[in-house]
Amino acid sequence: MILEEIIRELREGKLIEDVLINHDWHEFEEAVADILKNHYFKTKLNYRFKTNRRHEIDVLAWKPTRILVIECKRWSNKRYKTSALLKAAKKHKERVEELRKLRPLFLPYKNERDCRHAC
Repeated sequence: MILEEIIRELREGKLIEDVLINHDWHEFEEAVADILKNHYFKTKLNYRFKTNRRHEIDVLAWKPTRILVIECKRWSNKRYKTSALLKAAKKHKERVEELRKLRPLFLPYKNERDCRHAC
């Protein structure tokens, strides 16, 4: 399990940035999903869906009181530009809005009102 390896390295005193640099993007997404599973979420990695176009969610997690739609980004050690971060956030918001239209059957809420009330 990737998460156990990451935790071990952190306990050895390594910085999170130094630990994560040794893992590729897929392992990073797996670690995020493992953290959520440890907090009793069900998860789907790389959830793909189509509305007016194709979309992909890196990590989709849910439990009776929460639904999380997560975009995992590993920015390089170089300074990232605020504009790139804003662009990524805007695209993520668009994906979330499209996902809300679809409401996958495995998610626990029957309608938006139920989700707003519980979330």
